Amino acid sequence: MLIIHGDKDRVVPYDHSPAIYDAARQPKRLIVVPGAGHGRPVSDGCRYLIEVARFFLNGR
Repeated sequence: MLIIHGDKDRVVPYDHSPAIYDAARQPKRLIVVPGAGHGRPVSDGCRYLIEVARFFLNGR
């Protein structure tokens, strides 16, 4: 499970992400995007694409 979450999300509170991450089985990864609101982690397209590719290629 790959979770990418902005720590300033006002729609889905950030504290949901660590709880979901803790409950998930491997492979799993949590990426926090500092200062990003809801849907904004994707706005950093390069980092988003790199992290998604890294997760699926490496499984973490």
